[in-house]
Amino acid sequence: MTSASANSVGIIDSGPAVLSKRLQNSITVGVPSIALLGSVAVGVEVTPLAALLGVVFFLFSGIGAGIGLHRYFTHHAFVCGPKLRAVLAILGGSAWQGPISQWVADHRRHHRFADTPLDPHSPHWRNEEPPKSVVGGLIHAHLGWMVLGDVSDPKRYAADIINDPISNWASRLYWPIAVVTLIFPAGLGAMVGGQTEALSCLVFAGFARVAAVQHFTWAIASAGHRFGEKLPESKDESRNNKMLAVLLLGEGLHSFHHCNPGLGVNQPEALDLSGKILKAFERRQWISDLRQ
Repeated sequence: MTSASANSVGIIDSGPAVLSKRLQNSITVGVPSIALLGSVAVGVEVTPLAALLGVVFFLFSGIGAGIGLHRYFTHHAFVCGPKLRAVLAILGGSAWQGPISQWVADHRRHHRFADTPLDPHSPHWRNEEPPKSVVGGLIHAHLGWMVLGDVSDPKRYAADIINDPISNWASRLYWPIAVVTLIFPAGLGAMVGGQTEALSCLVFAGFARVAAVQHFTWAIASAGHRFGEKLPESKDESRNNKMLAVLLLGEGLHSFHHCNPGLGVNQPEALDLSGKILKAFERRQWISDLRQ
């Protein structure tokens, strides 16, 4: 693809923006997993508090990614006030998946060109050609695209995020937010049990929790376009994967989502915990205009 044709569809394929994104994503991908593996290798033990905080913060980060980055900032599936919007922006940063503006731009481009050569993370296409193997396609869609791919132009795909003061603020402060939400569990551990507890909480409620949320989320782009139930009305290869739906609070109902991208509640609703949370928020009048 020539630079002119890339620009016409909102793709930046060279220059400082590409290098910056690749460096940022390499850190985002590498730090949690490498730190976790190193900590386990030296024998850091998981304490009951670290395990409990790991589950709690996993849920917070899952809500930040699924309800915040995905259903609210990308698809505007409901309306909320500035306080909740700020909370969702911070929780989205805790998922360690990049600034809101870039996350939204990539995901909107994914929907526009799902499973075509212009999809940033399809397991069926890579660099305008099918991957050489199924495994190669899955690796590309899971994380390869983040460190080797082009850049979806936020000015083209996420102008509303850039123009909103809260989401723009959270995008600019992505790294401070991400780091603070990583070490916050360690601070709680230190208050309860000192240095040993702090280290365990940092590893398991910090690094392990972030790595789990990351890889489960990225699995929707890879496994979620290969394995599971494809709805008859689907125009792409997205699938309803029940395992990913359970792990990610309903986000794994991907074929339904691609057929109905603007809805805030997925089907089957029994597997969509995020949808149930949003319906509870609406009953309490924390949000409005929830699209179902």
